[in-house]
Amino acid sequence: MADNQQGSSECEAPTGRAKHYISGGCAGIASTMIVFPIKKTVFRQQVFGVRTSEAIRQLQRDGMRTLYRGLLPPLLEKTTSAAIMFGFYEDMSRWLPQPAGSPGLLTNSMAAVLAGTAEATMTPFNRVQALLQDQRNHSRFNNTFHTFRTLVRDYGVRELYRGMGPILLQNGPYNVLFFGLRGPMKRSLPVAETHVGHLVNDFICGGILGASLNFLFYPLKCLYVQNTGYFALINW
Repeated sequence: MADNQQGSSECEAPTGRAKHYISGGCAGIASTMIVFPIKKTVFRQQVFGVRTSEAIRQLQRDGMRTLYRGLLPPLLEKTTSAAIMFGFYEDMSRWLPQPAGSPGLLTNSMAAVLAGTAEATMTPFNRVQALLQDQRNHSRFNNTFHTFRTLVRDYGVRELYRGMGPILLQNGPYNVLFFGLRGPMKRSLPVAETHVGHLVNDFICGGILGASLNFLFYPLKCLYVQNTGYFALINW
């Protein structure tokens, strides 16, 4: 009887650990599909230094056919990155040794930095996304796989990791602040007594933190775009 219970718990444990990876991946898919046109508008503003209205007019001139051009790289990147961010953080929080007398905040911060570093391995998808979103590359790169193949063939594998520095500078502090503030912020909200209530609280916390932290780290994102766009290739 005891052996059966032990075997059952061993079978259930991986599913419990995988929950955070699956939840993060699903969140990544949903957020990418919804906000991709908005991010493409922001990208045009960063590259060309134009107002929002002009960036929108550029997308309108390009047509609906190219509105979601370059979706696959951020979809793959964000899905995997979000899965790593939440799943790897939870695993590291449990696996990292906690020095005697030190606060749990230290261990959680280390776990957040490690998760952010692991996310940076998705840099090649960001690199390809930046190129596909630039209208000056429409005739040069056909799709995601063609862009990967062209970059590796003409510039080498290291070109896929151009701009990794700003990503590393962003990911670690971003994750530390996100996971460090998420708990206190959620506790400051009215206590949820239903599953829907918990979802609403999580949505509010994630929305506020995401907006605030993206604003805080926006200069690093601009730096990455300037290092990985059209001119980065022609000036190589």
